Amino acid sequence: MLSTGSDNCEPLVRYRDRMPGRWIVLATVVALLAPSALSAGTSPSAGSVHGVVTLMPARPVCIEGRPCGKPAAGVVLRFSRDGKIVGRATTSAAGSYRIRLAPGGYSVSIAPESPRRVLSPRLVRVASGRSIRADFELDTGMQ
Repeated sequence: MLSTGSDNCEPLVRYRDRMPGRWIVLATVVALLAPSALSAGTSPSAGSVHGVVTLMPARPVCIEGRPCGKPAAGVVLRFSRDGKIVGRATTSAAGSYRIRLAPGGYSVSIAPESPRRVLSPRLVRVASGRSIRADFELDTGMQ
């Protein structure tokens, strides 16, 4: 055993020598909590929705043979269920998005809402454990 060199102090010993049972308890607690920590925030039955949002039309005059739309970058999609917003996804520069949601039906809107900008379609259905593709068009209101 090591000593501190002082008669008033207790000898220094390694932690595991003093309380070997604590290591077993600590290992058991870590093993029991690890699965719940790994799955925190996700439901095993959750599904996902992904796709692309396109601005349509993106120019006042569409020319045959050239795309009339363009990716809608930075658009915030809101996914609501029973009148409550339960998720948001922001589109990338390429107009793509992805979100994990519990199974069920959702209404989809944009934030901030605008009477001149209409999102279509307005509903998506998420399947348990599945990834579905839902592409949206955002009408710019250009005539």
